[in-house]
Amino acid sequence: MSRNIQGWLIGSGIAAFLIVSTACGPSTSTPPETLQETRQAKLKVVATTALLADMVRSVGGDLVEVKAIVPVGADAHSFQPLPADSVAVNNAALVVSNGGEFDEFLNGMLESALGEGTVRVVASEGLAELDAEGNEEHGDPHFWQNPVNVMHYARQFRDGLSAADPANAVAYAAGTENYIEYLEALDRDISRTLDEVPSERRHIFSFHDAFNHFAARYGWTVSALVHSDASDVTPNDIVELIQSAADQRVAAVFAEPQFSPGILESAAAEAGVKVGVIYSDALDYEVESYAEMMRFNANSLAENLR
Repeated sequence: MSRNIQGWLIGSGIAAFLIVSTACGPSTSTPPETLQETRQAKLKVVATTALLADMVRSVGGDLVEVKAIVPVGADAHSFQPLPADSVAVNNAALVVSNGGEFDEFLNGMLESALGEGTVRVVASEGLAELDAEGNEEHGDPHFWQNPVNVMHYARQFRDGLSAADPANAVAYAAGTENYIEYLEALDRDISRTLDEVPSERRHIFSFHDAFNHFAARYGWTVSALVHSDASDVTPNDIVELIQSAADQRVAAVFAEPQFSPGILESAAAEAGVKVGVIYSDALDYEVESYAEMMRFNANSLAENLR
């Protein structure tokens, strides 16, 4: 056998050995980030609304995967859950609702779909259900309109996340403290913006009675057509609201994006009253987070009433 052929065979044998050894040894084809995801799967959380989902993400950060039953762009007052929502609840480690009769229409589905060992958090538990005047006959469940109440929500979420995922309790505590600091800054910013409105004009006229906690926090007055949503509002109700605003020389009344403002705008135009927009509970693709919603509301009130 020639030395050239012998050398080729030896080289080929070594190459074959290396190929087989590589194939049988540990795979290096999985990227590091995938390995990390395998080691630390995100905690599955279901929140009843997109607004609550945003708050939970602010506490849990990259450790959580949050699904909202009522998604961005939908109105919680008229939403109907889907079968896929029950599946998501069943697979969740933590389920978060608001309470205060805001999302009680989902309670039956949540209770029947909850998986064994799933942690349940009602965010508003521990907060008094009072309106701006302390009237117990009508509790306003839109507690988040006061950022101080959202600090309470954050602590509720921290406790729920820690119960569902004790190994990351320290991280959830840190996330909560960071979020509370952010909310404190948000509260100061809102106050500064609202200071631009003369005290005699600090009155919110709206369809939906959802701003009592906002008014109590910032020293405003509120008037609304209905305590729930605006589905039962008649044209006469709207005319009366506009006339009341005009009589009190209020510069603007406020609609919400999920409600059709057509009749309101027509009546307001006749009375010489502007129509502004504020958000109560439904995020959309213009205002996608709790903080964006609150800043938008403060700016809209200041621009329309100062």
